[in-house]
Amino acid sequence: MKAQAETRTQSWLLCAVLLLPLLWAPTGTAAEQTSAMELLHRTSFDWRKRVERVSLARDLRDRVAQLEERVPPQRPAEAERLKEREQRLQERDPQGLSRLYLSAAYQHRQLERWLSSLSASLDCALAAESLDQEMRCWSDATIVLLKEEELRLAMETLRRARRLPPRREEPLMQKDPQLWFAKFGRGLLEYLIDPYLDAGAEDAG
Repeated sequence: MKAQAETRTQSWLLCAVLLLPLLWAPTGTAAEQTSAMELLHRTSFDWRKRVERVSLARDLRDRVAQLEERVPPQRPAEAERLKEREQRLQERDPQGLSRLYLSAAYQHRQLERWLSSLSASLDCALAAESLDQEMRCWSDATIVLLKEEELRLAMETLRRARRLPPRREEPLMQKDPQLWFAKFGRGLLEYLIDPYLDAGAEDAG
């Protein structure tokens, strides 16, 4: 019995020794794991490295996808009615557009467009074949990210309309996505766009 117990202990220790490197090893290199959290407080992000920019774009894309999963698609019939009503108001009652702007249908469309625009900009950065082209994509993404009030209004309107879960039921990082995305936008300006422009100015000088 004692010999069997010792054998089992030795086997367990051997498994632990073999598995420990796998448990602690990162899934990729540090450059491949650049998180959007680097945009809140940069620790190692180097804007000049394409591999880090690609990792950053993918991480942001994943965060957008998480928000997209929470937003139900707008019904085609509602989208069509919204378009028709918008056209009628533009022709007969332009001031009525302000009331339409605050409706759940309008804000639902706005949120879908915001998400689609940001996704397209990030996909553009991932597919870019030159640094100049990529930076134009990043600039577009930054513009969308900084539309904090637009995202906040859409989220609050859809919550009131019960098209999104109540804020209290959502995970901490998803309670106020407009704050996080706006911070990411400011981080892109500080750690990616501005350094790129500064480098271009130095080369031109």
